[in-house]
Amino acid sequence: MIPIKIFLLKLSLFCFFSTANGELESFDPEAPDAVKRAQLLKYFSPQPGEIATIDFSDFRNKGRGWMEQQGSITVTPPKGICFNIRISKREGDKYVCKKTNVIFRVRDMDLDGSFSWLVSTSERDFGTQVYWKTPYRIGRVVESKYDWPGPSSPVFIKECKEIKTGIGKKIELTVFRTKKDEKDKRWIIRLPVMKVPATVDCDTEYEKLLEKQRKEAMGEEYVEEDEKKDGKFDNLKIAPKSPEEENKCYSRWQTNYKTSFLMSGEGFTAGVGIPTEQGECRYSFSGYMDDPESGSIECLKINNYNWVYLPLSCMTDS
Repeated sequence: MIPIKIFLLKLSLFCFFSTANGELESFDPEAPDAVKRAQLLKYFSPQPGEIATIDFSDFRNKGRGWMEQQGSITVTPPKGICFNIRISKREGDKYVCKKTNVIFRVRDMDLDGSFSWLVSTSERDFGTQVYWKTPYRIGRVVESKYDWPGPSSPVFIKECKEIKTGIGKKIELTVFRTKKDEKDKRWIIRLPVMKVPATVDCDTEYEKLLEKQRKEAMGEEYVEEDEKKDGKFDNLKIAPKSPEEENKCYSRWQTNYKTSFLMSGEGFTAGVGIPTEQGECRYSFSGYMDDPESGSIECLKINNYNWVYLPLSCMTDS
């Protein structure tokens, strides 16, 4: 009698390498990725390159944190063929021999909201990378009880809507709850009617703070420039700065001033709290970190946050 594990292994290999109906016989594993990707399109729904979405009301998503929210791609291999799909390092491989809803999770997405699988069709096929986009993004915030610069926390943006008003336009964001007993939050950004270009912002105090944090992280003693001049640390050897370091501009902003515009913090309502006039923001229509197609907004000291930096995938320059 054949042990059950060996039987299942043989069955799996037969399913994987069989080409009974010849639907994938013309699939050349050495062809360019673009060619192989085009041949695989019809076996996935939605097709690679299209928008994949998550049903947040699905019972399987109830009570789960934002990283565990899941959607699915319908995979329908041709008869007699199995696909070997590498979902992610965490999820590993999945063998699909018949129509199956294969799960994807938020935690497997890149910063631009996309995710990819590696699909193999035979032992000679090292795999073809297929990609999907999603409407979801991840931003970063620092609550007012914490210092900025400093560690930030992620926020998951479920929806981004651009709405034209009588005096310009606004962006409405639906931000996923941070606690199980909370509801999703609605953040509103009212963009100025007039675009005011941002200017270079070199901040010597911010430069000192960065240097202090770097020294402390390295276990070194940080010394203020004026203390050095007073002779308190005469025996301390200080390496001279290079011309590049002398001319370097240390800015409080992550947003590139060359492509961003100024905005008052009172135009941003982040959840509870009254918009504050002392806050300030910069927004851009493209170039958010590793998501160059998305716009962005960055704010200092608004509502209950010392720092907010969000991708705005729905924002257009029109």
